[in-house]
Amino acid sequence: MAVCGGALRAYLQEKRELPEEPLIAFAPVSMRAKGDSSANNQVFGMLTSLATDVADPIERVHAVHASAKDAKALVEDLRAVAPEDIALPGAAALIPALVQLAFALHVTERAPFCNVVISNVPGIPHPAYMRGARMVAEYPMSIVTNGAALNITVMGVEDALDFGLVACARAVPDLDTLRDALVESFRELEKTAAPLEAKRA
Repeated sequence: MAVCGGALRAYLQEKRELPEEPLIAFAPVSMRAKGDSSANNQVFGMLTSLATDVADPIERVHAVHASAKDAKALVEDLRAVAPEDIALPGAAALIPALVQLAFALHVTERAPFCNVVISNVPGIPHPAYMRGARMVAEYPMSIVTNGAALNITVMGVEDALDFGLVACARAVPDLDTLRDALVESFRELEKTAAPLEAKRA
């Protein structure tokens, strides 16, 4: 989250469009209790500040951590009352109708509740092979929606994290620039954190 926040801050600064208020990320989270292996959907979501208004990488990490901690506490409070599975007969026919209704009511023209969707999907923690070829990376693809024209999904393969970026071409026409900003944001955080890690050691 903090790396994404740093990348978005740099990206928007370059365009002179960085808002004073921090960007808000919608992050899907699992509602599944530890050890629960039931075959149903138990997913909710939380809103987290990306601290794009914070210049220092370490301070940004602390700000994002505090925001995420509060959001996760709220999710835990909701776990007891959330339905274990969501199954709606006729949803395939109902969803297009709801989309048309949203456009008719101009719901999509109102201010979004988040700026970006960021999802962390647990990957394969051990080496995986297919016909003898070892998997070295897994780049996820997700979707964008009205009001949230950028989706960043992260998947793990062994001890690496792979970032998949999907965006509306009109909202983010230069996605490769944001990709490069992600790399620089990680390097900046790594460089800033190195002396702190050395002191702890």
